[in-house]
Amino acid sequence: MDIDNKIELITLEPKKLLFKSGDQSFEMYRVIQGSLLAFGNDGTKITPFRNFHSGDFIGEFSFFDRQAR
Repeated sequence: MDIDNKIELITLEPKKLLFKSGDQSFEMYRVIQGSLLAFGNDGTKITPFRNFHSGDFIGEFSFFDRQAR
């Protein structure tokens, strides 16, 4: 498999969501520039989980196990 043909570069605007818990997407992402914040939202409060920075991967669990986010 030629991995270069599978890579798509996307730009995420500030304060936009990459994905939500329960999404049926299975892509894996890598932060090239800037940072991302993973957080939970139970409807009453937002709980930060982790900051992702340049070089970090996010979404790898759904990519490999094919389960919802």
